[in-house]
Amino acid sequence: MITLEQVKQELDSEEPRYLDIARGFNGDALDHLLTLASDRDPMLASKAVYLASMIPDRRSATVLMKAAQSPQRVVRVAAASGVRNLPANERSDLLLALLDDDDAGVRRVALKSFTSEVRIIQLDGEGSRLLTERVEALYDEIRQRAFQLFQSRGCVAGFDQKDWYQAESSLIFAPRAEFAEEDNLFSIVIDISAGEPWYIRVNVLPRAIIVEGKSFKALGKQDFKATPSQYSHQTLLWNVELPQRVSPCTVSATIRDGVLRITVGKAVISVEELSISIAARV
Repeated sequence: MITLEQVKQELDSEEPRYLDIARGFNGDALDHLLTLASDRDPMLASKAVYLASMIPDRRSATVLMKAAQSPQRVVRVAAASGVRNLPANERSDLLLALLDDDDAGVRRVALKSFTSEVRIIQLDGEGSRLLTERVEALYDEIRQRAFQLFQSRGCVAGFDQKDWYQAESSLIFAPRAEFAEEDNLFSIVIDISAGEPWYIRVNVLPRAIIVEGKSFKALGKQDFKATPSQYSHQTLLWNVELPQRVSPCTVSATIRDGVLRITVGKAVISVEELSISIAARV
């Protein structure tokens, strides 16, 4: 059983050998590291936080999330530095919190830990309904802004597409995309942006794909004086209604060189559904 004193002794060095220490510890040390993350000595606390990030255990993210809320800047910097050591599926919420930190130095370190990530979310029931309502509400706002633009030019017709694009781009980033249908699957290719890190959620519904994302652009040194509300980011939203039900468990999504590629297999159609489909076409 690892004791608190053992952990503190390992961290007593001016430059601890974190990887070697982490190999000698296990999840039992994380309770002590969580305690030390709030220690009155900010250097000890920051060392504990970074060590926690090196231990392969789900509770490591809990230690870093607590550190991200610390009043001590050096502890939050340690969390921002250590987040890159966590598994990809445990980084997202922590990174988004750190990238909204009041301190420019914390945000700068967090940016270095931010790499493009794609998560696939399978939705049905209540989750599907809530997401659909949120997207519909957003598009309602886009329609209202487009109509206001139409009114502002004296209700002159012929600028529908321009008004829609201007209204849409004021709220979201809707990139160019290609949709293709093959015998057994649908494929979607979305051109996002090369050279920028993205956090992407691919929401899979029975008959729709809704892609949400956020990009944080690296800022110049002078821009790090900006407040979080001025921090540069883009919000991505792209959705498509599919002509046929899909099998959510078959979806795959990758992002490379600024291109998001999604494939999803078609669901097997029952005889009854096939008959209805044929009847609808007659």
